[in-house]
Amino acid sequence: MTVIDFRADSRITREQRSALREFASELGQDIAGLAQRLGLKVYRKRLPSDLSGYLEFAPDLGSSSGFVIFVNSAKPIERQRFTTAHEIAHFVLHKDEPEFRERFLNSAEVFDLTAANRASDEWLEMNGPYMRAEREADAFAVNLLMPGHLVRASRAFRLNRPELLAHQLGLSKAAVANRFKELSRYRRGRKDLEVLEMTGFQCFEQLEGVERSAMEAKQA
Repeated sequence: MTVIDFRADSRITREQRSALREFASELGQDIAGLAQRLGLKVYRKRLPSDLSGYLEFAPDLGSSSGFVIFVNSAKPIERQRFTTAHEIAHFVLHKDEPEFRERFLNSAEVFDLTAANRASDEWLEMNGPYMRAEREADAFAVNLLMPGHLVRASRAFRLNRPELLAHQLGLSKAAVANRFKELSRYRRGRKDLEVLEMTGFQCFEQLEGVERSAMEAKQA
């Protein structure tokens, strides 16, 4: 069982953590506004159909950090929202990692996670660090957009009515339904549930659960 814990992750600066906590203190907040606060700019443009978006170092485009997020404008708005959160994760967690930096600084090469899952064993072995980064970014995005402690406290969760929350979150009903299922697995009194219900941007996720939520969000 793989566990991802962002609570004391040294890659997240104090300023970034403050912004993330504030964003995750209320459901349905403006993800582009968060990106701007973190020093990013978000641009929407038509991209190849198999590409949802990517992070790029482009200092001439005016962001304070020099990094920008491009999101495929042809995708549903719910998918665009998840993609923005996913790319914010890459900026916060991975922009200084050598393997990741080489991709977007030298070639702006972007790989699709679904395509990678269909790739050969040799490709997966060669790109292990990249695949780890993709899974971390998915877990980060799910927690950022659907914080466990807030989702569990919602009336929609108590009624098991994901459609009541999907519009507020700006995500698909399927993605919210899967998050409900994931959070319902945790029983009261267990340590993992206690961590999930902590206030602020506190992430402690079993990877198998967030991968399902992420895939539903990507298929919107």
